[in-house]
Amino acid sequence: MKNLIKLILILIFYGAIIKGQVLNNDFEEWVGETPTNWQTSNVTLIALPISKTTESHSGSFAAKGEVITSITGDELFLPVLTSVPTPEAFPVPRMISAVSMYYKFNSIGGDKLAINVMCFAGNDFVGSGGKVIESSNSAFSLITIPIEYVFPGIPNKCIIIIGAGHDDEEIGGHVGTYFIVDDISFDGITDVENELVNQPNQFILEQNFPNPFNPSTVINYNLIANDFINLSVYDILGNKVAELVNENKSAGNYSVKFDASDLSSGIYLYKLSSKNFTQTNKMMLVK
Repeated sequence: MKNLIKLILILIFYGAIIKGQVLNNDFEEWVGETPTNWQTSNVTLIALPISKTTESHSGSFAAKGEVITSITGDELFLPVLTSVPTPEAFPVPRMISAVSMYYKFNSIGGDKLAINVMCFAGNDFVGSGGKVIESSNSAFSLITIPIEYVFPGIPNKCIIIIGAGHDDEEIGGHVGTYFIVDDISFDGITDVENELVNQPNQFILEQNFPNPFNPSTVINYNLIANDFINLSVYDILGNKVAELVNENKSAGNYSVKFDASDLSSGIYLYKLSSKNFTQTNKMMLVK
């Protein structure tokens, strides 16, 4: 009961601070074609897949991302919206439990909307969350992305990545697929005094974050016992393009950064294997 009362008091005291920390969360502020405190996949004079729209959940504006072609019509551009990764732009005074936002989504040809969140204590990755939306949604709906903490540390910044496209690199995306997002917020707090990073109870290869990504992403995996493991990346044809880990590891939670600066856009597979465990996930590189 004391812990419950303590948590309620903390929520009351910090609630206003936590809830309103995402700067320009309502996308009311823009500099030209770019929302303040956000980065986009726009290329000036060539293609603007991210734009300002008056079709908002609240206020005057929201952010719209749409799969489009360049002005010459010979190149496809996918919409990617990324928060500026600085403590000043996205301060997190304590551990958040989730990120919420209102969204609309129009999917064509199986295109998906991906929302990813990564939290850092300084430069150290501590937690993440993500969701993939496959179905169209014509009315604004609230979506909440829980944050799972896998490493110790109190985050002082979070990066939010929102993008749309198709799993098949040959397709990329379909012109006309679009999303609209508005009113993004950090929700809740975790009682830091009682926060523990639990020892994993199963082998897990998590979905990379961010995804889609450019040019780097983070891959997390959990081991329940000491083991010799291999973590490698393959192209869609099965050719190995990178070996990230190939050694004995103790039980625990691990995080590996994958830099794809030298690779072309497309779908890649990353595979974690040991003597008794194998798992493969897909990720999308968008340049």
